[in-house]
Amino acid sequence: MEVVEEEKEGIISLHIPLPLLRMLDALVKRGLFRSRSEAVRFAILLLLKEYMCLAEREKAMVVPLR
Repeated sequence: MEVVEEEKEGIISLHIPLPLLRMLDALVKRGLFRSRSEAVRFAILLLLKEYMCLAEREKAMVVPLR
């Protein structure tokens, strides 16, 4: 996956259910993350890593015809 780094960060807006937001705030309050943004960045990173692992496993399972 190629990452083009023109800017250091981008901004996104999202809507999440209040129970999830409260859980996110609890993680910040406990000091696990400095902010909501940091927690969301971490979650996105985990998602992308998991996706990449799944994609690699799928490639490994494909048997070439030649």
